[in-house]
Amino acid sequence: MSKLEHVNIAVTNPTRTANILCDLFDWQIHWSGSGKPGGQTVRVSSGDEYVAVYTHDGQPDGDGSTGSYKGGFNHVGIEFEVVSYY
Repeated sequence: MSKLEHVNIAVTNPTRTANILCDLFDWQIHWSGSGKPGGQTVRVSSGDEYVAVYTHDGQPDGDGSTGSYKGGFNHVGIEFEVVSYY
């Protein structure tokens, strides 16, 4: 069995974007803290799955490294059960 665990989007202002998502979808902020590599992440959700709203460094577009471009889709996290056939 597999399930969507999270989606990560890169934005200029994670707190502002998280608050908008909470207002639109009746979600809650479940975590906020330092992102990788640096920057800030705010996680919003209504349950087990969440949206991670991330900024690489708080600046407009970055240097092209992962998550440095704002307004971009960063990645999807999927959980799955490992099944051995041996």
